[in-house]
Amino acid sequence: RELHRSIPVFLGGCNYSREQFQPEGGRQSDLAKFDAAGVRTIVAAVGSGSYFATGPREFALAGPDEWILETQLRNIADALAVIRACPKARLITTAAQAAASPQPETLGVILQISGNNHTLDLGVVDRFADLGVRLWHPALPYHNRWCSAKKGIAGPVLTEFGRRVIARMNERGI
Repeated sequence: RELHRSIPVFLGGCNYSREQFQPEGGRQSDLAKFDAAGVRTIVAAVGSGSYFATGPREFALAGPDEWILETQLRNIADALAVIRACPKARLITTAAQAAASPQPETLGVILQISGNNHTLDLGVVDRFADLGVRLWHPALPYHNRWCSAKKGIAGPVLTEFGRRVIARMNERGI
């Protein structure tokens, strides 16, 4: 007996791609491939491509923070439109929805944000929560408002602002 047919599979850490919601024919993933593997829920990571590695632990941002925020909002809007247009996909925004038994040939999607330089203030957390984001990767390998990670910059792992952001995420169910 195929175990993946009797136990729904949860797949985390997928970079969002439109092909994930095609019936078939995707190079890496599509609905048919997820179904064949028993995958019923994915974490779709939506990133803005906001930085470039310039050294082993050195990074340069791709643009101003406001541009990164607008890019991230456009990427989230695209992901939401694709998910909502797919009759076999459902956006998961609550623990109850995640715990519910998935239906065969359906795909639950939990939206994750990759990156954080666009977090200009706590209102950004609210905007993403209102859109349905439920996971957020808090630290990347560069120094930003949330964390100290860049080579040569001393400081706590989380900044005071980073602690406030995480508190707000907890309040909003992220």
